[in-house]
Amino acid sequence: LAQTPLPRLISDHGVVAFFETGTGDGSGIEEALRLGILPAHTADIADSAARSAFERLARHGAFFHLGESWRVLVGELPRLASPALFWLDAHAMDVDRVPTNPGDLLRMPLPAEIRAIVGGGRSCARDVILIDDLRMFEDCACDDGPLPGRSDLGLGSIAFAEDALRATHRAERWRVGTGVLALLPR
Repeated sequence: LAQTPLPRLISDHGVVAFFETGTGDGSGIEEALRLGILPAHTADIADSAARSAFERLARHGAFFHLGESWRVLVGELPRLASPALFWLDAHAMDVDRVPTNPGDLLRMPLPAEIRAIVGGGRSCARDVILIDDLRMFEDCACDDGPLPGRSDLGLGSIAFAEDALRATHRAERWRVGTGVLALLPR
């Protein structure tokens, strides 16, 4: 997240809330807190790295949610202020790496997260949605290079996210890190 133009996005779109899926080491929510985005939420399936981040950042006003990210989104979206910035991790819920077999796709919550945001009982027309790990879905010229063997995994396309938000958002592809699909309000 630190590699993205986050300050500009906050300013240009008036972002007043943050929601991240896949806490990892906590660097995403830490960056949001550093820039003053409150409330800031993060959801993780409860791996040890996320627990460490929870303990380290809880006193700074972050909200931590343990569980499947899409389920947490369904519960929290009706109360989430708008416009929000969503930082969605495309990895499978329990896979802290790039997918290595087609079964990993079955545990990938990204499609359910997009459905939750679009149908979550609040308008998402002003929200900023950033999806990490674009290289899992397409051969992008990102800084971390292409995902080896991506075409053999059958992960499909990221078009489902673009299609779900086409009426209200425009898509940009950023080369930073593992690639980012930015869905920005029109």
